[in-house]
Amino acid sequence: MDHDTDNKSPAFQAFYIESMLFTTFTTVKTFEVFSGEIKKYSQIKTKEEFLEFNFDAILDPVHSIILNACSLSGYFFPEDDEGKDRADFLKSALDITEKSPLNDPNLKGLNDNFHKKLDYYLANMTEGEVVPRHVGPLSKPDDQIIHLFRGYDPEHGIFEMVGINYKFQPIVEEIVRIHNKVLECQKNNYKFLS
Repeated sequence: MDHDTDNKSPAFQAFYIESMLFTTFTTVKTFEVFSGEIKKYSQIKTKEEFLEFNFDAILDPVHSIILNACSLSGYFFPEDDEGKDRADFLKSALDITEKSPLNDPNLKGLNDNFHKKLDYYLANMTEGEVVPRHVGPLSKPDDQIIHLFRGYDPEHGIFEMVGINYKFQPIVEEIVRIHNKVLECQKNNYKFLS
């Protein structure tokens, strides 16, 4: 594919706009769900309310958004040179720089062979407490070894999954920004704005 000429074709522009829009729209809707649940979490006052709270109501949306970020990252920051021309065109068309939160090496390939990453993580666990899910502070006492599958720290906006931390808020803000730009392109007869 010659991106110097093909990126001007109606099919190229429409298909990339539509494929990114699916991911960004899903993220925006999922973030609305997350916002409602995090508000409920912030209103917890008793230990009983805390124990009854469904942590998955927060963790599932955050996890989903991180996976969407991984998907979007591949459009702009491919793992090989094959997609470089396309990525350069899309970054230019959507004002995405190398400083984008989507240019996080931990996002790249998150979905690819996740089972192998999980196997590696588990193979290195020799002792400590296993925590499948957690909402609250992610800092661990020095004398305690905790292995967390996934957790979210509302105070710092950090999502942790199998030992890797993601700054959630900047990622969401970047996806929403891209969503608004791609939406404009869709309204512009599926053409990237000049």
